[in-house]
Amino acid sequence: MNKSEVSHEIFLTIRNQHLFRERVKKDTSSLQKHLKNLLSANAVMNNTQKGYFNFLLDMSETKYYLSSSSDATLILINRDWKSLVLIRYCTTLNKATKRVLGNQAKCIEIVELHSVKKGQGSLIMEDLISLSERIKLPLTLFAETENLIKYYKRFGFINHGNLGIDNEFLLLRIPSDI
Repeated sequence: MNKSEVSHEIFLTIRNQHLFRERVKKDTSSLQKHLKNLLSANAVMNNTQKGYFNFLLDMSETKYYLSSSSDATLILINRDWKSLVLIRYCTTLNKATKRVLGNQAKCIEIVELHSVKKGQGSLIMEDLISLSERIKLPLTLFAETENLIKYYKRFGFINHGNLGIDNEFLLLRIPSDI
């Protein structure tokens, strides 16, 4: 099994666990409060970051639970527990991503995307594409298989080849007006 398949199996296992669900609900409240404090204190440095944090707040009020992991990755989990995405606001890009993006110094990385029902992943992708267009940051991800590449190409991602640390494919989607 590759890394994506392993993490998908983990998602399938934990998504129905009561303790996990309760922790995620508690995380949502805490993170919403934290983001609101950052925004109201003007601790967020630029409009792009403000747009990103406002997106997370809006989505966590209506469609998703919001959680985080230890590496600054934020997790959006659909309120029906049928899909999940891990995203990261990246200001430090690896060499391959820098080379492909050129003068673009930031992006939104899709670390993982999982769903258990057809169409649920597409809904999250549509929200992320909307965010990307609104704040004018590219979406980036690394994919391990041809099937994943085909899936993301449907959303306008372009495959830039085997540029990942473990030879994964680097895929990018640039907002239309950059």
